[in-house]
Amino acid sequence: MDLEFVGAYVEGLDLALADLLIGSRSPALRARVAARVACDGLGVGYGLNLLLLVAREIALHRHLPDPTVRATRHNLLPGELDRAQAVADTARRHA
Repeated sequence: MDLEFVGAYVEGLDLALADLLIGSRSPALRARVAARVACDGLGVGYGLNLLLLVAREIALHRHLPDPTVRATRHNLLPGELDRAQAVADTARRHA
C-alpha cells in the first residue's frame, strides 16, 4: 500500500522516514528520533509509518534493474522490518 499521493498522513511520518533513510548509519539520529517520538507521544503513528515505509522500500527494491544495488540494499531491509515490527508492537502495548 502506497499512501504517498493521498495527502493525509499519520503523525510521525517525517520521523519514521528520517529513521529509515539515515538511522541505520547514524545511531545518534536514531536516538534523537526515539526521544522525540517518546516526548511527543507519537509511538503508534511512528510505528505504523515505519512499517509502511519499510514495506514500500522492500517492494521498490525488488524491482531495481541493477542486481548489485538491489542485493546490497535489499539485504538490509529484513533487519529494518524486524525492528519496525518491534517498534510498532511496543507502541501498541503502551497505547
